[in-house]
Amino acid sequence: MPARDPRDWQFQGSNDGTNWTTVDTRTGQASWPNRYQTISFTVASPGAYRYYRLNVTANNGDGSTQLSELAFFSDVGRLIPNGTYRLFNRKSNKAFDLQNGNIANNTPTVQWSASGNNTQKWTLTHQNDGQYQILNAASGTALDVSGASTANGAALIIWPWGGTNNNNQRWTVTPAGDGFFKLTAVHSGKVADVNGGSTADGAIVIQYTYGGGDNQQWSISIAP
Repeated sequence: MPARDPRDWQFQGSNDGTNWTTVDTRTGQASWPNRYQTISFTVASPGAYRYYRLNVTANNGDGSTQLSELAFFSDVGRLIPNGTYRLFNRKSNKAFDLQNGNIANNTPTVQWSASGNNTQKWTLTHQNDGQYQILNAASGTALDVSGASTANGAALIIWPWGGTNNNNQRWTVTPAGDGFFKLTAVHSGKVADVNGGSTADGAIVIQYTYGGGDNQQWSISIAP
């Protein structure tokens, strides 16, 4: 319910749980553009505190307020901290998943409506130079461009991690605006793309030259 999204708040820190210092203030934040979307806010002077709280003073018009999750990230030389996430396509708002829930080698990746399945969870681990290993939580195998192809339309699959020199299994994660990201295969320079811009369950995810389309952009949210 977008009207329940926070609009005005203070982010506060305390060392005793009684006296609070406001380290960041936001007003007029519109409803999140998409459900399951993570939006980041940079705190100019965060300080160091034992306790933190988010003091929401207004939402976007509803009688109740909602917030799925709150996470604290630091700048440690990488864009996304190591962890397990769910990836949602900007156009369809559907999750990056494995076809038919299969975890065998060479299984194609697809988009599918959100569920609690581990096939929709992906572990990102920073390698170097802003590049990431992306492992499926259900299979333990890596997101891979089939056959190390550099062609538009090549399928994204899962395959055992082949080490740091397999650039078809290494991905850069780059902001695309509005809290979304593009996932770019290091070997080809092409991005994870929902084939044909489909919004249907089961649509295949491929690599394709980046053109700024919503079907080529993904939100990244901490997996529950």
